[in-house]
Amino acid sequence: MERDPSSVVELVGRLFDEPCPIRAAAVEALGELGPAASGALPALRHCLDDDVESVRCEAAVAIWKITGDLTPAVLVGVELLAHEDWSVRCVGAEHLGLLGPDAAQAIPALEEALDDEVEAVRAEAEQALDRINRRQSVPRF
Repeated sequence: MERDPSSVVELVGRLFDEPCPIRAAAVEALGELGPAASGALPALRHCLDDDVESVRCEAAVAIWKITGDLTPAVLVGVELLAHEDWSVRCVGAEHLGLLGPDAAQAIPALEEALDDEVEAVRAEAEQALDRINRRQSVPRF
C-alpha cells in the first residue's frame, strides 16, 4: 500500500508542536509508516534531543523502524540511564528492556545500573537484562 507523502510532511510539522503528547503521537505515527517516512529522518534525529524523555525514546524507535538501525534507540536508552534524575534512569532502563534481545550492546550499562542508589532503577535494569539475556518476548513498538 502506497503512503501519501503529504501525511509525512504534516506529521513532521507536528514534531515541533506543543504540548508534548502531540509530538509523541506524530513521532510514533512516523515510525509506523516505516521506510515510507524516510524523508522525516532529519526531523526525527532532531527529536533525539527533545526535552521530554518519552519523545526521545519514541524518536529513536521510529528511526529504527524506518532505517532498520537500532543504534539510536540503544544510545538514547544508555544516555538516559546516566541521567542525574532517578526517574529518567528508570525510563532509560525500561526503554532498553522494551528493545529486547537486539539491545544486547546495552548490557554493560544495565549491569552498572544494578548498583544504582535507587531501588526502582535497579529493578528496571534487572527486568531489562532479563528481557535481553533470556530473549524474552517483548511487545514490539
